[in-house]
Amino acid sequence: MTENPALSLNIDMKAVAANYRIISSHLAEGATAAAVVKDDAYGLGMLECSRAFHQEGCRFFFVATLDEALEFRQAFPDWPVAVLHGFGGAQTSSALKPYIHNNLIPVLNTLHEVHLWQSAAAETDSLQPAILHVDTGMHRLGLSPEEFRQFQQQRAGFSAIRFLYVMSHLACADTPDHAMNEVQWQNFYHAKTQLRDLPGCFANSAGIFYDPKFHCDLVRPGAALYGLQVSPRQPEMQPCLFLTAPILQIQTLKKGDAVGYGATWHSAKDETILATIPLGYAHGYLRSFSSREQDGNAFVYCHGIKSPVVGRVSMDLVTVDISAAAEQTKCGDRVEILGRHQTADALAADAGTIGYEILTGLGKIAPRRYNEI
Repeated sequence: MTENPALSLNIDMKAVAANYRIISSHLAEGATAAAVVKDDAYGLGMLECSRAFHQEGCRFFFVATLDEALEFRQAFPDWPVAVLHGFGGAQTSSALKPYIHNNLIPVLNTLHEVHLWQSAAAETDSLQPAILHVDTGMHRLGLSPEEFRQFQQQRAGFSAIRFLYVMSHLACADTPDHAMNEVQWQNFYHAKTQLRDLPGCFANSAGIFYDPKFHCDLVRPGAALYGLQVSPRQPEMQPCLFLTAPILQIQTLKKGDAVGYGATWHSAKDETILATIPLGYAHGYLRSFSSREQDGNAFVYCHGIKSPVVGRVSMDLVTVDISAAAEQTKCGDRVEILGRHQTADALAADAGTIGYEILTGLGKIAPRRYNEI
């Protein structure tokens, strides 16, 4: 990802903390909220966000990979952290030493991983923690029904493992009336009933607001923590990321003047005022934000005035029609890409994508600036 010091990326840590409190306040009795901080906390900064969540009472964290877990462990020696991708394809128990030496909690996604962890754990002097992931219908990760049946038959042989939770992942919780939600719940409930001694971890961000029965013992919010609206049943979360860029150049166009690669956009009138800003797809600003004659445009806000992107988005430049704000605008003034006027979800809608892609893309722009909690 290309760094662009002209861009200003601000993370509102008060909003990050507030979102954890909002989620916690909606949990069923007995349930607690972990925090999913994978992919650098969706682009907002894994270490900074983890500290904020911990201050709000979070005591369990999820990352995706071993590398993320090792970075987390170096910063937070004693905080429980689980690795969603399990062993990352490792096929021998000797490759699992980093998990044991760093007190990491693997999510075991296959019966083979369960056996690997048992072999590695048996060589230590204590039980090694793990989370058992069962596939309830998403067919992405987790023990298949047949593997789960075999796990039940063989469970007595996994005596070196301390299973903390049984978990699964919802595929359609962002669509509350989708039949898959209840299918997955029934499959999970069946598995959990057979593992009576194990607490359950089922709900992601959208699942939290689907039904309190999904909360079980531990919920795994991710996107909602960072201000994304993932379900129509969700309370309004606080936006956390604010991105602005300076105007490099201002031009006045005549009717018919072409803009950008491919000359795909032409000025419809004389006196169109065009501004160029240093942002593009190298920074995570999607090429699909390029102007589309029939489908509308993506927008930035210039002095609070909605200003459409025109022409194609380049690698590190975007052109914007600021005619409506021209009288009060000069080179060096900053335009808002994300902030008070435009959330990540709203920007994502302009590209036909989701807020997750916006945060994880634009959130990697450096340097980040954090306010204090």
